[in-house]
Amino acid sequence: MNRRSSIFLIEIMIAILLFSLTGALCLRMFAKSRRLDDTAQATAMAASQAQNAMELMRHSASPDSSGQLSETDFWGDCILSQYPDAQKDADKVSVYYTENWEPCAKDNSVYRMDVSPLETAQEHLSCYWIDVVSVDDSENSIYSFEFQLHIPNQPY
Repeated sequence: MNRRSSIFLIEIMIAILLFSLTGALCLRMFAKSRRLDDTAQATAMAASQAQNAMELMRHSASPDSSGQLSETDFWGDCILSQYPDAQKDADKVSVYYTENWEPCAKDNSVYRMDVSPLETAQEHLSCYWIDVVSVDDSENSIYSFEFQLHIPNQPY
């Protein structure tokens, strides 16, 4: 009888060990899943904000109802008009965002979108680089792309 109870005790200990290992693996997978979800959400929101900036610039380069082009500095003033907390340097405009992707001041930012003009040899074509980064020590780029904007001729 004593031998049988000791085997039962060993079986219970092995079962508890297996359940503990399985639980630890599940917790690790849930934590990794959460990190992947956060990364995917940040990438999607960064792409959305970059597309918003691109569309804003494209719209400001279109002629108005009278056929005249806006007096706006495409890569600067059009973005500053929609994002008052943005900062313009000589070579880029930076827009800052909170953790929830709401525009904010630089001091409260978690993300930053930089819009920079690129050199182009074509007369009615402007090129820009948009880069969205996480504002931390490593400044990891989340989403970036180059786009070209055709600026139509002004009517005579």
